[in-house]
Amino acid sequence: MSGVQQPRPPEYRLITRWVLPADPERVWSTLADPLTTWPQWWPGLRADGDGFVLRPARWAYALRFTVTLVAEDPPRTARVAVTGDLVGTGLVELRPTPAGSTLELDWRVRTTRPWMIRTAPLLAPVFRRAHAHAMNRGYSALSRLLTA
Repeated sequence: MSGVQQPRPPEYRLITRWVLPADPERVWSTLADPLTTWPQWWPGLRADGDGFVLRPARWAYALRFTVTLVAEDPPRTARVAVTGDLVGTGLVELRPTPAGSTLELDWRVRTTRPWMIRTAPLLAPVFRRAHAHAMNRGYSALSRLLTA
């Protein structure tokens, strides 16, 4: 008797680019302590032990995950590992611009929740939109914080 083979979770590559009204050093210092500071300004994100719980939108599911710093070159780059409901890596790059800085986030993650894996062929666009919504909320809040 053969078992049912579980589908392989798809990898999501999610790239976000934020143009921020502060120099890379200020942005870096604002982002440097995620567990302590991010939940204070990022809507839908809260600290939970050593990690986070993110509700991308009011109607959406919640994701639990931990972000661990793997390598950094302040204030230019950071590489992180993500574990929990998402597993994979993230690369953060900061570049100066005449008006402040550009922050690029490059996530390469897979979901681990069985329902998300099973429904990915149908719901992947919804997951991508939820990610974009969460990132837009983070961008808006961070921009306000940096201009205050």
